[in-house]
Amino acid sequence: MSHPTAAALPALPRILIVDDDPTTRVLLGDILGRDGYDVAVATTGEEALEQFAKRVPNLVLLDVMMPGIDGFETCERMRRLDPLEDVPIIMLTGADDFAAIDRAFQARATDFLTKPFKWKLLLQRVRYALRTGGLYREVRQSRLRQAAALRIARLAFWEWHLDDDSVTWSDPILPLEGAPTVAPPDTARFMQLVHPDDVERLGRAMAHTADTGDPIELELRLRVDEGERLVRVLGEPGELGRDRRTVSGALQDITAQRKSEELASYLALHDDLTGLGNRRHFLAGLRELLAVADTEQKVVLVAWVDITRFQRHNDALGAPRGDLLLRRIGRRMQGFLASPHLVARVGGDEFAVALLSSDLTLARLLLDALLRHAQEPYPLDGDDAVLTLTAGVACSDVDATDAEGLVTLAEDAQRVARTQGVSVGVARRAPESGRSASDALNLERALRSALQESQFRLAVQPQMDLRSGHVVGVECLLRWQPETGKEVPPSEFVPMLEESGLIVEVGAWALGEACRLQRAWAREGWDLRVAVNLSPRQFVDPMLLDRFTSILQAHEVPRGRIELELTESLAMQRPEHTVQVLTTLREQGVLVAVDDFGVGHSSLSYLLRFPIDTIKLDRAFITDITTSRSTLAIVRAAVVMAQSLGITTIAEGVETLRQVDFLDALGVNELQGYLVGHAMPPERLGAFLHAFQRPGFDTL
Repeated sequence: MSHPTAAALPALPRILIVDDDPTTRVLLGDILGRDGYDVAVATTGEEALEQFAKRVPNLVLLDVMMPGIDGFETCERMRRLDPLEDVPIIMLTGADDFAAIDRAFQARATDFLTKPFKWKLLLQRVRYALRTGGLYREVRQSRLRQAAALRIARLAFWEWHLDDDSVTWSDPILPLEGAPTVAPPDTARFMQLVHPDDVERLGRAMAHTADTGDPIELELRLRVDEGERLVRVLGEPGELGRDRRTVSGALQDITAQRKSEELASYLALHDDLTGLGNRRHFLAGLRELLAVADTEQKVVLVAWVDITRFQRHNDALGAPRGDLLLRRIGRRMQGFLASPHLVARVGGDEFAVALLSSDLTLARLLLDALLRHAQEPYPLDGDDAVLTLTAGVACSDVDATDAEGLVTLAEDAQRVARTQGVSVGVARRAPESGRSASDALNLERALRSALQESQFRLAVQPQMDLRSGHVVGVECLLRWQPETGKEVPPSEFVPMLEESGLIVEVGAWALGEACRLQRAWAREGWDLRVAVNLSPRQFVDPMLLDRFTSILQAHEVPRGRIELELTESLAMQRPEHTVQVLTTLREQGVLVAVDDFGVGHSSLSYLLRFPIDTIKLDRAFITDITTSRSTLAIVRAAVVMAQSLGITTIAEGVETLRQVDFLDALGVNELQGYLVGHAMPPERLGAFLHAFQRPGFDTL
């Protein structure tokens, strides 16, 4: 059996005895030494101060009467060395010397003992003083940590006292970045800081809260240093007695967050190479065009445009000039089309166009002119690049009435046109959501059979703790391979599961399977956190909590070992419902993660409201983190906020050690992606974990 080294043993509390009487020193030293303390002695105040400065003790026993400087002055000087009063000082006085006792407290002594000593009482007072001193230090350090967290999060707490209209704050300075402002002592002076356009709205909210007891929740602008800061104000009255006349809340500076959210929203909706909208942005704009067309009795023509054999140009020109060519194509198409027409880059060499016109013939003429213009030569370093475009089109009045359906049909038509060698292909049918009714019905039947015949399975992708380099969790991914045929991509069958409602049963099966795997791995020595995705249809299922509770209890999974992932947009659809459901799940020991963080509503503010444990940074940010300063700023803002709230951050889609360096520097907790490990069958995970080595270590 191994024994800890001396350095590993906990240090004994050190007590400094200061007394000029040798008998007292010996008795005190003997009793305290036998009680397990490290005892040091000093005979004068000067010697005590020297020892105190060299090695601060845990407690001082200080005699009042000594040659040289007396105990009172010694105590005062020790307090100058220890202004926070971390070290308890017990002064030793005569039994009836009340003046000395009073002066001892004036010198900031902690306690006193009278001579002659009652030794059991002395030991109890020493233990109490040490324990109290330790608790005092812990409280102070906790307050320092809390203050640091509040500063990082730009957060302050306040109390509004309705009886006298006064306001008290957790900090005398409002947490406004770059604009330190004295916290106003009452609502009138707070109103003076508020932007004039927001004063009436704040006044109404405060009056409503005072009258009804309803919470305050609003965002408003403060005028500071000839500028403005956007703050979020939350508050609610107490429930009992005098607390009902006090409204407690928080104020947070969210100016930088809003800028980051706006930037994140732009990045999530635009192509960073051409500056054009991406597929999501195009679909949103297309829906607006369809609404206009329906109101004004017009048509919308959607075209999916592909650059034929663009890779050949890219290889010949090189990637930088290939990118330049794509930018010029985008600018040329955008310059040709005026509002309200749309153009977007929706793939590596693919563009989407939406044209609003009074009839289909005019829309086709405009598209033909656009394609001719886009295929004119592009001068590049003295050479002309000549491109060939292939397009597929779908029209709102004959093919489909929804944006997704039109885009899907146009994309299919483009592929057919490319196969047939024609420049423009036309949608051949008008199915619902791009799929014929018979095809959709057949797929639904196949999925029902798959559920009954247990054809679904889970794949797992490992998640690595960045500090330890160990795999600490896995994400479960749904897979389907029919008995006859190859595996079907989730993008093809999951929407149908959602639409048909089968996702509720499949999701319950997936949770049960995840629980079973967690327990099986734990028995093998791998106590992993297992994450399962939660779909929108499951989230609104009224039986969700009952289903999940029974599954968790049946498998007896320990708390904190199952994690449910939901998307930002899903969480923000019904915030109050979200808070209620997530709170109940967490009470049952389930962890909650927000998936694809940053590409949905991109609202950091909901981290303050929702009971969540983890945010997963979307791969779109991780891909560009080493090259894009804006992306780096967004990730840094999200990580700092998460750290201040005690929320774990997981970076998805990590593929390079360079990305790991950046994420490590930002303080991200965990990694998931091909660099750590691909998705794999659960039965292969044990062998993977046995052989796993932190990425990059094998190259050292």
